[in-house]
Order: sequence, then structure tokens, then C-alpha cells
Amino acid sequence: MMESKEIRRLANRFRTRYKLRQIDFKGLKKAVQEQGYTVIEFGTCENDEDISLIIEKLDLGGYIERLRGFTYSDPECRLVFVNRELNEHEKILVLSHEEGHIMCGHMDRSQISAGPVEEEEEANQFSHYLLYPNKADRIRAGMEAYKRQIAAGILICIAAAGIFGYHVQAQHGENYYGEFYVTESGERYHKKECIFTKNKNNIRRLTAEDFASGRYKPCQVCLPE
Repeated sequence: MMESKEIRRLANRFRTRYKLRQIDFKGLKKAVQEQGYTVIEFGTCENDEDISLIIEKLDLGGYIERLRGFTYSDPECRLVFVNRELNEHEKILVLSHEEGHIMCGHMDRSQISAGPVEEEEEANQFSHYLLYPNKADRIRAGMEAYKRQIAAGILICIAAAGIFGYHVQAQHGENYYGEFYVTESGERYHKKECIFTKNKNNIRRLTAEDFASGRYKPCQVCLPE
């Protein structure tokens, strides 16, 4: 089992990286999705058609019925499920616990986060350290955020001076393949409104070069074969 001080370091690293000074569900969800996971808010009895299709295809009905939240990961998709019937505070607890499974490396060893007792304890500790940092941790997180703001300001000034002009022009010259999108970590392309790409920040258009490479396959949900 991981030592508590190492889990606390992971929680501090996550909080600093995603600028989570005040944690709410919306901000935490955004941070999780920037890691390449799709957060799905499900209902115990009824769900939208696309969510129901995912649950059925991945055979997750049993987990939906008995768990408030869990994480699923395979080579094609990475999903975090949170029961939408929970209140805001409960959703934060569940999502921070699932992020604990991710940051502690549990998903590297298992497809479903409902694993051994030791892993559940580690995820609980991560959630605690993330939501209730001590004073020293808060100061360190604030200093790191300040450093990033300074660095970002410098980059903005450089960009305004036109130093990045060539890169921007190169992006405008891309040849795209249809109206399809991919995530930074995924291996499938999707329609823009697909549940795997909708409201995500880590997506980009599928290029003709991407399609020709054969790296990406059509999404099984929005582009069934």
C-alpha cells in the first residue's frame, strides 16, 4: 500500500496542475476530462439513449445498480461514472475518490475501479487530501499557481509580438477529413456532439493525414459500423 505522504503529494500535484484552489463539481469534472476521461452522469433507473448504449455495450449494468460511482478504462475508452441523483457535495466526494484511483495508478492494473480494499483506502486518502489540504499545502499550491500566471503572461506578450505567427498560419492550412473529432488520448474519431467529445477541451479536428494513417477508427456509439 502507498504511504500517506506519497498520496498527499499526488493530491497536491493534481490540485496545482489543474488550478483547483476552490473545488466544486464543475471544476473537478473539467480537470478529470482534461486527463482524457469522459465523465458520465448516470441515473439508476433511466438514462439518455447514448448513455444507455454505452452501459449496455460495456456490460456495466450491475455497477450502475449498486455503485454511486466508478471508473472504467480499456484501450478504446476511459470513463468515470457519477450518479446524477447525488447532491453537489456527494458528487464531489465520489469524483475525487475516482480521481484517486486514476492518480494512484489503479487503472493501470484494472479495468474497473471497484478493486481491492487497499486501493479503496488509497483513493479515500487521496480524496481527503484533495478536499481538505492543510495550510502549508494551500500556500504551496498558491505559489505554484502564481508562477504559472507569470509564465502565461510572458507567452501572451510573445504571441502578441507575432513570434508565433507562422505556427498559427500552419494550423489554418490543415486539411481536415469531414466533420469529425478526436481526443488527445483516444484511438477513435467522433461526431462533434458525441458523448465522448461533447464539452471536452482536449479535442481537435480529424485531419486527412490522421485518417490516412489508419490510427483512428470510427466511434462505436456515434458512428456504429
